[in-house]
Amino acid sequence: MTRRPQSPPQPIRTLDETERKFLLGIDAVDELLARFYAQGLSEEIHGEPGARAFARTTYLDTNDFALYRSSFTSARRRLRIREYASAPPGEAPRLTGRCFLELKTSSGTRRAKERYEAAPARVEEILEGLRPPDLPGGIEEVLDSYRLLPRMTTWYRRFSLANADASFRFTVDAEIQFCKPTQPRPAGEIATPPALSSIVEGCIAEVKFAGPAPSWLDRAIAGLPEAPDFSKFRAGMEKVLGLDHLGNR
Repeated sequence: MTRRPQSPPQPIRTLDETERKFLLGIDAVDELLARFYAQGLSEEIHGEPGARAFARTTYLDTNDFALYRSSFTSARRRLRIREYASAPPGEAPRLTGRCFLELKTSSGTRRAKERYEAAPARVEEILEGLRPPDLPGGIEEVLDSYRLLPRMTTWYRRFSLANADASFRFTVDAEIQFCKPTQPRPAGEIATPPALSSIVEGCIAEVKFAGPAPSWLDRAIAGLPEAPDFSKFRAGMEKVLGLDHLGNR
């Protein structure tokens, strides 16, 4: 199996992409993976080769849940802290130390994302008011416009494929669970959050690409059930905080 090595740290990464989502069972995921491997995509490595990869994402919002409420509009926004973890088979997942502050804006199948990588302690300083000169403008604008607090954390296993320049990626999130917000922590600490609940049935598969869609993509995903309205942010806020679509408890 071909593997694509993990890219070096990037302080700022801005994306403008198309994103299509699918809610799939494991058999459908395996079939789709085979189709993508046949198109020359390779596995992205997170941690040591052969290790399982995980993502821990903590979402921020206002006291009146302004960002959650935006998820029901045509311009959905979320600000989140993304951490990665890995584990050799049979061992507990541990954080890799890679930590990002991310602003994601979506409209239909289009998404734009600003990413800022910093040490976990530095990310907390930014949330408390520090504004590094290289902080992306969209992230800075949201932080300065709202009083944001951590509200909810998602935890899931992640498997991903990409082409050579990562302009096309296929990710699979499995065993998705939610819990109260966690604090970003340094490399080596146990990554699994406490008091996890509400596992999502099935896998969320996402196809993400910049520019025109590859000519083979429609054939590869033909007949698969798309889930354009599924959001881990929205599902987690509803499960952990008991919110309705108006942001009421």
